[in-house]
Amino acid sequence: MTTIALPCPPSGLPTKADLTNMFNQITAIPSDIQAQIDELKQQVAKDSEETLDRIRNLEEEMKEKTEEERARVQAQIDALKNGEDPLGIVSELEDTIKEIEDTIETISDLFTPWWEKGKIRQLEKEAEDAFTELVQEFHIYIPVKMMEMISKIVPVEFTVPILGISIDVLRIMDGDYQAELKAQISGVTEEYTTKLETLQSDFESGKLEQDAYDSALGMLEDEKAKVLDALYMMVPEQYRYFDGEFGVECTEWKAKLTWSYIKNEIMEWCTMSLFKLLDKLIGMFKDIWDLLGLPELPVPLSFDMAEWVRAVIDMVVAKYQEEMDRITGDIEKLQNFDVEQELADLEQDAKDKVKEVEDKINNFDAQKELEDQLAKLQGDIISEIMELSIPLPAPFDISIQDIMGGEIEGKVQCLEDKINQICTAARDWKIITMKELFNIWLKKIKKFLDAIGLGKLLDFLTLTFCDVLELIGLPLEIPLPGLDKLSALGVLPPVLTGDILASHDRPKVTLPSLSDDDIPDFDSMAEEEFEEFLDGLV
Repeated sequence: MTTIALPCPPSGLPTKADLTNMFNQITAIPSDIQAQIDELKQQVAKDSEETLDRIRNLEEEMKEKTEEERARVQAQIDALKNGEDPLGIVSELEDTIKEIEDTIETISDLFTPWWEKGKIRQLEKEAEDAFTELVQEFHIYIPVKMMEMISKIVPVEFTVPILGISIDVLRIMDGDYQAELKAQISGVTEEYTTKLETLQSDFESGKLEQDAYDSALGMLEDEKAKVLDALYMMVPEQYRYFDGEFGVECTEWKAKLTWSYIKNEIMEWCTMSLFKLLDKLIGMFKDIWDLLGLPELPVPLSFDMAEWVRAVIDMVVAKYQEEMDRITGDIEKLQNFDVEQELADLEQDAKDKVKEVEDKINNFDAQKELEDQLAKLQGDIISEIMELSIPLPAPFDISIQDIMGGEIEGKVQCLEDKINQICTAARDWKIITMKELFNIWLKKIKKFLDAIGLGKLLDFLTLTFCDVLELIGLPLEIPLPGLDKLSALGVLPPVLTGDILASHDRPKVTLPSLSDDDIPDFDSMAEEEFEEFLDGLV
């Protein structure tokens, strides 16, 4: 069976665009096959009509033919009628669509809870959000494991308050724990669950009528929404979207945004904690540090990424706002035009008035044109934002496009979500960059780390994105039934590339570990012993 493979570069990690575009290729398969089916059916219908016309012409010819000639013409007619069924392949293609759609659902289940299924399914957004989380996970997992190792020498408090929620960072890589936190953010508390179960039980038993049940359920959902809104309003304003500012108001997406912000805060806490812990270690072993003449800790980036990103987004959007408002207004006018009512009102009028209404109906073609104009305008906004570069000296003057890892391809477009994704990526980039600066510096102090028994910290820097996915229990290869069948039928969609169909031959990854024997017992060393130890380092 054909399998798809997540991109696993030997060093670094794939971009969000790499991951999302890979999945979008898969989600495009059913619609691509359906388009082929529709095209095939159209061709068959055309061919069938041409065949019927040919048969009718031949039957007319028979009237004027001799008996011998009629037999020959009848043979032609029979051959046309008994031709092979050109639609025989359609049922196979439709079965394959179902197989691939089931596989897409399986993929989303495998990546739970990082992959959240929306009440209204938008696979492209679900995939992009999931891979955003998994990239964040990579940048949390390794620092946390490094801190666990350092905690053998310096005590570390792993409980962090974020938006009033006490988060155990040591458990943050656990899927069940993340699901609990997400439920808490969404207002799905134990109290909510109990009330909901009671309501459903009372309704099913007949204790509650439909109207009473609907009213009580609405009130309960309002209570749940208040929990989310309270947390959402604690997110800094420059990060808040999906509250109607750009025309989209969605409680579900606000919950996702709130969780993404929390993940970013955890990323920042992990990175800054490493800076602080190493600063403490240097202070504890200052004699060793001074003897080795090692470089000072790098200075964390102080640039306010959130403020800058929001400012430039607002600037770009403002340029296009008037035109977007005009187009949106025109679309609403067309949408609000009640054709049936107009026809009813004019039914008694002359034909010329009915014709006038029919002309208005034709204006619905204009709605599609306006929607296309709006989509292009929003695309121009995103393109302009993507071309912007961070206003920092080289090598930090990276463009938004490069931060995203390229353009994310997809059919579903939502300006507000695009802007939110850009803002999230830029925010994460700042933390990731600080982490990488720390990692570069860490390699320079290997001798010091070896001396105090923490040399294995550097082993964490060799872990790749796919190593981390494997360690947290996620698959790197996913069976995709149906592709073999499509290939055999000669209708394999052109969207698939060789890379996506590759497989991984990887050794089993293990985490670096530290035993008590690896750390010198400095506390029990006599002064002379410590001096000898220092001399040995020099």
